[in-house]
Amino acid sequence: MDPLWQLCERGDLEGVVDALVKGADPNSRLLENSFDNNYNSERSLSETSWENEFTDLWTSALAFSAREGHVEIVKILLDHPEINVNARDFQMESALHSVMVPFMTERHLEVVRMLLALGTK
Repeated sequence: MDPLWQLCERGDLEGVVDALVKGADPNSRLLENSFDNNYNSERSLSETSWENEFTDLWTSALAFSAREGHVEIVKILLDHPEINVNARDFQMESALHSVMVPFMTERHLEVVRMLLALGTK
């Protein structure tokens, strides 16, 4: 099974639900899976810079979902009783920062609304 961050990044709703049912940590980060066989299975070095790769090692599954605008996955993660909505990456950015950086579409605005409604810092 792919790690939770990867399922969140690519928008695999069924995979995320299945992983959480099987006990995946909703606060998991890419760093926790960075040395297994799944790491970089969908990314090549030409697709990302080393700086982004290093920063992404600290990124939470919630931040990956938020950044990509996967509203349904964000809802599922936010409903999880163990979610840490204020988890920070290497640059001290939260999921709220992640969603506001790339571009703003209606999906991204919905994620921002959900995070702010929970009092995200």
